[in-house]
Amino acid sequence: MVARGLALAALLLAAVARLAAADDPAPLFAAGRERAALAACDAALAAAPAADELRRLRARCLLELERPAEAAAALASAPRGDLAAQLLALRCRAEAGEETAPLLAELAALPLPAGDPRAALLRVRFALARGRGGEAWKAAEPLAAGPDAPAEVLLVRALALQAIGRAEAAAAAFAALEARPEALHERREAWRVRALQLMQARDYADAAELFARVAAASDAASPCVRAAICHGFRRHYGDAIAMWEEAVRREPEQREYQVRLADLYRSQGRQDDALRLYEPLAAAEPPHPVALLRVAELALERGDTERASGAAERAAALAPESGDVALLRARVAEKRGERASAIELLRVGLARNPLRFDASYRLALLLARSPEAAAKEEGAALLARYRRLEPWIEELDTLRQELAAAPRQPALLSRMAGLLNLGGEYALAKGLLARAEQLAPLPPSALVQAGYIHANLGELPAARARFAAALAQVEARGEAAAAKQLRAWIGQIDRGEPLPTPMGEMASGAAAPDEKR
Repeated sequence: MVARGLALAALLLAAVARLAAADDPAPLFAAGRERAALAACDAALAAAPAADELRRLRARCLLELERPAEAAAALASAPRGDLAAQLLALRCRAEAGEETAPLLAELAALPLPAGDPRAALLRVRFALARGRGGEAWKAAEPLAAGPDAPAEVLLVRALALQAIGRAEAAAAAFAALEARPEALHERREAWRVRALQLMQARDYADAAELFARVAAASDAASPCVRAAICHGFRRHYGDAIAMWEEAVRREPEQREYQVRLADLYRSQGRQDDALRLYEPLAAAEPPHPVALLRVAELALERGDTERASGAAERAAALAPESGDVALLRARVAEKRGERASAIELLRVGLARNPLRFDASYRLALLLARSPEAAAKEEGAALLARYRRLEPWIEELDTLRQELAAAPRQPALLSRMAGLLNLGGEYALAKGLLARAEQLAPLPPSALVQAGYIHANLGELPAARARFAAALAQVEARGEAAAAKQLRAWIGQIDRGEPLPTPMGEMASGAAAPDEKR
């Protein structure tokens, strides 16, 4: 299915390419061929570096290719009077993660004509970028009057409706956008945003389908990468391989894509195919550190300890702070019978990557074999810690892999924090929730988890603040039972009564994600 869809997409793109002049970037961009359009812009700008329209088109290509910081930098030298470039630069900077307050001040200072809708559209996008759905909706709704609203207005209105939870109205707005075949970029952005939300909710089947749609309407590699990740989490490895191969074909200069494809080959028993990709990357100058690590791992699995050691030491020289490299060196040391060195390297690797519970278990076993009483006691403590986490180890490992593939997913960070809290790892759980909150405002369920974690750490003022924030949200949603429980806990804290610690519970579903999880 994936191969057929990509083949059809290639035919469509080839047909469009025949219609578009090879040296004219505008038709290429209009047809969704942003990589080709970017190359055409670069060639044209080399001949006419002062062409303002070309500079703006180049920035739009970079934005569509999800490189907003580069797009903003490309517009930094735009003339002061080029309002279109300045507005586009503000959007690029917002999507690159800059704070919105200074951007709004810059927007207000621009000499825009009265009633120019571009400023309002930017305000909506700023609000959406910061998770302020209500604010985005208030700014978007006045723009959408009448049946002939521009496609970008339909898009931001649909996204704002979705952000405030009005699912039916959002679906209708998306349907109106779908009915505009000429609005390729807006429809594709809608698919991408919805797919990212589905991915955060771990609905990988529907997310993969939408990313495949984006890939079919674009020559960018990023939607292929995301579709591959989703198929991998569904354990549809054939589809995942097809998408990774397409990503490599589209952007062969991206060495990371080759490593990820090789990893998947390796996981499916295709060791020779994996090595065919790893070895040139490991032999390149500079070598790719992960490829070196993989060459060392495969050598170790085949009993070639000397080759494994050499590759691991080269990887350590390239990436001295890598926890994974330290853990591999520990395996090599253990294979050589160097127990003390293996223990030290395991400690280093775990300090850098405390979520590698397999390595924690290995360290516990090595310490348990020590003749020293203190080491045996430490090993027993580590083993007890592992046993506390054991009911959730499988899902924690799945979540760790998901986060390695898609690290900016607050829902994954929040769920992992909840599981770690159940296993008594309160400090680790607190750090993960702090990372999630940096990416997006916490929903009620994550705020409750944060309250549990603070309570278990004895941080009652912080626990009360989290429970109160969750209470405000669940009351607004009319969730009476949840509100009653939160008020009870807040009351206990206010009266100086102890909470029933350790606190914590999780929604059902500890198995690995399937097509609809």
